[in-house]
Amino acid sequence: MRILIAGMTFSALTLFTNLALAAKPSDENLSFCTTLSELAGSIMKNRQDEVSMDKMMKVITGEPGLEALGAEIIKDAYSTSAFRTKENQKRAVSEFEKSGFRYA
Repeated sequence: MRILIAGMTFSALTLFTNLALAAKPSDENLSFCTTLSELAGSIMKNRQDEVSMDKMMKVITGEPGLEALGAEIIKDAYSTSAFRTKENQKRAVSEFEKSGFRYA
């Protein structure tokens, strides 16, 4: 659980930094979008590891700039199934991470 919280905190800090830079040239926009994609992948990984949605929501609660967007990503991740096989879990994480650019 500590690793989950540390990872989410790191992602949030990176996201905040990139939010401030989002209006600048496209390299920074790409960095912002990449961060969101990585955050989406991390959330889906936790989904596949059967971390409860409640715990995920608690991690983002009170985080300015992350709470609304993070909740949206979490809801999307938890609207899909948690798979049993490692292969299907990896595929779900990879696909969700790739689709994370839609949040940018």
